Amino acid sequence: MKRLKELAQFISKLKVSQIKIVGNSKSPKTRSDEFYKKLLADEFQNDDDAAQYFFGTNGKDRNYQILKKRFESNLLSTIFFIDYKENNLRVEQKVYYSLLKEITACKILFVRGVPKLGVDILMRALKKATLYHLTDIAYDASKMLSRYYGNINKNEKEFEYYHNISVCKRQILDAELLSEEYYNRLFLMYRKERINLEQLNKQAQIYYNEIEPLLRKFPYNRLHLTGRLIQLLIIASKRDLKGLLSACNEAIDFFESLEVRFVGSLQIYLQQKALACLQLKQFEEGKTAIIQSIACYNNKNVNWFWDHYAYALLSLHSKDYQKAKLIFIEVNATQGFDKLPQHFMECWRIIEAYLNYLSVTGKITNENLKYFRLQKFINEVPVFASDKRVMNIPILVIQILFLLHEAKTSQSKQDIAIDRINAIEQYCSRYLRRSNNFRSNCFIKMLLQIPAGHFNKIAVKRKAEEYIKKLYSEEMSFATQSFEIEIVPYEVLWELALESLL
Repeated sequence: MKRLKELAQFISKLKVSQIKIVGNSKSPKTRSDEFYKKLLADEFQNDDDAAQYFFGTNGKDRNYQILKKRFESNLLSTIFFIDYKENNLRVEQKVYYSLLKEITACKILFVRGVPKLGVDILMRALKKATLYHLTDIAYDASKMLSRYYGNINKNEKEFEYYHNISVCKRQILDAELLSEEYYNRLFLMYRKERINLEQLNKQAQIYYNEIEPLLRKFPYNRLHLTGRLIQLLIIASKRDLKGLLSACNEAIDFFESLEVRFVGSLQIYLQQKALACLQLKQFEEGKTAIIQSIACYNNKNVNWFWDHYAYALLSLHSKDYQKAKLIFIEVNATQGFDKLPQHFMECWRIIEAYLNYLSVTGKITNENLKYFRLQKFINEVPVFASDKRVMNIPILVIQILFLLHEAKTSQSKQDIAIDRINAIEQYCSRYLRRSNNFRSNCFIKMLLQIPAGHFNKIAVKRKAEEYIKKLYSEEMSFATQSFEIEIVPYEVLWELALESLL
């Protein structure tokens, strides 16, 4: 109680002005609150809109600039009063935010010349930060405590104790920052338009050789999160799927062995394991991993949608089409689905298209599936985009499959299908020659033999024989996008296409 009274008296001496907390009032009592509500309602597109609303002027108006600056200041103040317990955050995230506020408060007390008021807080923060591997906070806490016992309290024993802790935490922090830097550098290399995979792998190996001894020395979450991702990048560049799966399992075992369960880190490697299992055709193991990841979520964010996307792909590849349909129906009905990033939304629309194709071919029922309009799908999910993204391939494939399915019923539809397929053939010959697209090129060539063989099963199989042999001789390409390209394995789609022929 004594410490609380001293802290209250200290704050009182500073004559704290009234705290402006934005967004907490039931009605817009201040212009900051009104500004906040209008922004959330997307009523202001630019400064001119806001200035016109408040002052009848433009965005350069002095009164508006003062309001804008004051509003920004109030927003920053509000950050410190966000109730993180009311948000769907993971435990380690809540701990980090609460400790961050405490450490910031203690730093202010030290600067104001009353460090004693924060000593107990720092001791608690150090203990909790150590438990949750929050090295940056643990380092700050131990450094302030060693400063306090060295310069103010003058307790040599306590000084040495906290000084040694700060030295240890600094070593761990340096290792974490180095690993994070190397991972970010590799990610930037990977994101370049013209990536040199050989150079990327060589640089990743150099970085990992430096990080690997640190991984053995420091069993800390943040270090192992990025360090092991560098390891996965090296293994992936060697096309070693079994090695990738083994490395994922080792990482999962490591994170599960820690005293605190770091859900975020664990999920990353469960997701990577699921994708490795998908390409290794170990579907049940992959499903187990992705289900385990899904179970970790407190709220349905973008990652929750991504995990369900991987789950749907695993189900489609394992011929569990009904499960894939149920996953899509659940996701499509989930709040936030229509707010997903455009590329991700396209991925789900492609899943929907393949499910509808499975429906028209009799592999699943169309119950709870919306009526599928091919032309609407083509318009909403553009194929001939300027960047010629790899995701064009499954769109091209499903277009051809639907056209061929419809063409079997009438000569007029066959003529339409042939015209559309000719255009697609020109696109394929231009953009699908790269080795990573070998299977896709083979499969589309196979589909093109259907109109060439006049929709006669025997003639089609004879004409497609060359490409069939090539497709079956080549395993699914090992690439970061391969699981997105073959929504349903080409071998399965070929059999479905043949079933619709005479």
